[in-house]
Amino acid sequence: MNLTVQQTGGLLLRIDPCLLFTNVDFSQLPQGAMRSTYAFNDDPSSTDYTQPSANLYANLRSTALYAFSWATNL
Repeated sequence: MNLTVQQTGGLLLRIDPCLLFTNVDFSQLPQGAMRSTYAFNDDPSSTDYTQPSANLYANLRSTALYAFSWATNL
């Protein structure tokens, strides 16, 4: 995407949070130390790095998730 910076305004970043959880099956998250918590793992070599974690981190790197534009009113 091409973006032209101008003298006035600011960079506007839009994020669609729904896209973060595309193909993320929360039922597969491992339970944390406290039984009422669940967590994503960011270590691909860990046994806790399951489908939900892999897909969440892949979604974070997706360009569809973010939209940049220049807004003159900022």
